[in-house]
Amino acid sequence: MKKLRPIQSTVTAACFAIFAVCLNSIAEAAPPANNELQLLIKPKASMGEAALHALVNAQGGREQNRIAALDVRVIRVPAHAAAKLMTALQRHKDVEYAEPDHLARMVLSANDPSFTGGGQWSLAKIEAPTAWDTTVGSSSVIVAVVDSGVSVSHPDLSGKVLQGYDFFNGDADSTDDNGHGTAVAGITAASTNNGIGMAGVSWNSMILPVKVLGADGSGSYSAMANGIIWAADNGARIINLSLGGTSSSRAL
Repeated sequence: MKKLRPIQSTVTAACFAIFAVCLNSIAEAAPPANNELQLLIKPKASMGEAALHALVNAQGGREQNRIAALDVRVIRVPAHAAAKLMTALQRHKDVEYAEPDHLARMVLSANDPSFTGGGQWSLAKIEAPTAWDTTVGSSSVIVAVVDSGVSVSHPDLSGKVLQGYDFFNGDADSTDDNGHGTAVAGITAASTNNGIGMAGVSWNSMILPVKVLGADGSGSYSAMANGIIWAADNGARIINLSLGGTSSSRAL
């Protein structure tokens, strides 16, 4: 079996074994809230805080959040002024980059019993039963599910879900209000050989839920970036992102 080479994060060394984010150049900005748009700004070290705030404030913008580990600012600006501010930022000698805070969406997942609780052909395809003769996973291996959250009450995930974080709402409640993240967590590490539900790939692994998508299955790139960094900094050795967007991003 060919080994995957670990990718070294600039923030925390982590092995991103599954990185299913599909990005290209088609623009898809996060939808406006109160007729506002979000931008991501990476200032150079030569740019002072006062100068950055003056540039943003001149167009009616304000700092909404940060991707602190990357020193990327999440700026909210009136929709009518977003293009003008973007142009000013991209031309400024002390700005490394500026880009829209694009939108990511969950990857479609079937939830009918014949798929999730029946044949599960994918396990045979990856030769999971053969691997289980060697190991069924370890509780020391933490898998972060960066998605819509995870339901801790699901019987197949009982005792397997760690305390996570919600970057969509900005709180510590990573409960799943869509169902997609819970399904992904089940495929990853559902309790197996227990006569209920479905079989997980790594029976004993622990799940670290990182909520970056809302009930409608979408969320911002800035939430994704913060979620990835937080997962790596909180013990995740594997990060799963069964979601994607249609625009490239230097912040991501």
